[in-house]
Amino acid sequence: MAASGGWQEDLSILANVLEVLGFIATVWIAVSVRNLRKDYRFRGMVPGLAARLEERLERLTECLGQFHDPGVAKSIGKELALCEATLGALSGYLGKRRNEDAQQVLILVRNYEKGSRTEDELRRIYNRMHKVNQQVQDVLEALRWGEK
Repeated sequence: MAASGGWQEDLSILANVLEVLGFIATVWIAVSVRNLRKDYRFRGMVPGLAARLEERLERLTECLGQFHDPGVAKSIGKELALCEATLGALSGYLGKRRNEDAQQVLILVRNYEKGSRTEDELRRIYNRMHKVNQQVQDVLEALRWGEK
């Protein structure tokens, strides 16, 4: 009977090893599915948000050209509010470094709305927003080539 207990013990050890391997495989699959979901959401949402940000930048360029006109201040406020919303939505899909840049622009926009609203501040916002836009365009280009 001692011999029969040996193979049962070996079988029990094998079952435990297989159970641990099954758990590891389950965790790996769960992480892979999560990454796939994030990737599909990114590919679905970011191109549209990037196009909107590009439109906002074009409108801000027009506003900068007419900064000293009396009626433009209201347009600038409206465009900055729209930029803030677009950047806020984009920041959820960007990597850590790009998200930090987007958050810095959001802080600049909020400070502009509370502050003296000078042309230099608006140009600083525009330049930083242009940087974030270029980073997003670079990521989209990488996606076209199968990278991320």
